[in-house]
Amino acid sequence: MTAFTLAFEPLDLLMFRDHRPFDAGLSVNAKGRMPSPGTLYGAVRSALMRRAGADFRQYPDFGLTFDVRGWLGDGRGPGSLRLRGPLLVRGIGEAIEPVFPAPQDHAMPLRVAWAGQGLRFPSEEGSSPVLGSRIPWPREPWRFNKASSLDLLDLAGAQAWLAGGWGAVAEDNQHERDALLESEIRIGIARDTSRRVVAESMFYRVEKWRFHKGCGLAVEVDARDEAQEQALLALDGAQVPLGGKGHLARVAVTTAPLLGRVQRPLCTDGRARAWLLTPLVLGEDGLALPPGCTLSALFTTDELPTGGFDIARRRPRSLHATLPAGTVIDLEGVDDPAALARWTWGQAPHHACAGHGLTLIGGWTP
Repeated sequence: MTAFTLAFEPLDLLMFRDHRPFDAGLSVNAKGRMPSPGTLYGAVRSALMRRAGADFRQYPDFGLTFDVRGWLGDGRGPGSLRLRGPLLVRGIGEAIEPVFPAPQDHAMPLRVAWAGQGLRFPSEEGSSPVLGSRIPWPREPWRFNKASSLDLLDLAGAQAWLAGGWGAVAEDNQHERDALLESEIRIGIARDTSRRVVAESMFYRVEKWRFHKGCGLAVEVDARDEAQEQALLALDGAQVPLGGKGHLARVAVTTAPLLGRVQRPLCTDGRARAWLLTPLVLGEDGLALPPGCTLSALFTTDELPTGGFDIARRRPRSLHATLPAGTVIDLEGVDDPAALARWTWGQAPHHACAGHGLTLIGGWTP
């Protein structure tokens, strides 16, 4: 099995929507945000299907062979294709370097139940805290001014945090988001579809992203045989739809794994920190911990609704509570750190295979 990195360098101004509709009005900004793993999963899957000769009018098989549908799936659901990511990257066309969402424990006292906008579950003797499917946020959370320099960590900063926490991270390894992209606000006008005229008071605002040259998004994909390897390599240099109608990104394919340069410290005392690099969609039973592990602390910023639109059924998907990228989960009773890195935390299989809940495991705990 070979790991490939697929880097997407945007050729246009991109828009990745949050869960709010565009008819929210001028008083509410339909914000852009880091694309969900499902967005990149769909882009990769669709591009590979087109290369395999898919005819999307032939629903649900799309005219694909049995082997291709086993890998990429069809209109009935996904196949065995599994992604890790997406992450912001720089150096596309040269040496691709991932940039990581900042861990959210940087401004939170460890001895306080509620710290900042973060949530902490103190372990009680003889019991393990239970995290439900909806996180009980405080009505008036204490808000702190988060320094913009803590938006992202480069590779050296990520390795330093994994080994020793924020005290080991140098300022040179902390970066602002605008080092990779610029945010632009655009105004749109909604139409009344029944009369084909401008709807009253239906202006909306959207946030779009303009990436700097050589910067973009990347995912890691495993190829299990030669046919899959050739299909992934054929995407190198291709232009694929991404981030809005008619918007494109150029794909760069390398055989180096996206996270291959990250050195994971060993957990020797049964304690570990799980750092979410992508959002984790909570299942119906909430956050499922690995067998034998107990939750000692959880640091996060806000509950992130995740939804979407089901094109096949022509209806919105249900919203799910989601822990955002950067969340830090402190665990005790960890026997196998390697297994912890593969743990899916109770997510539905289609969320896990799309890249939700990608974690790095650190051995340092406060």
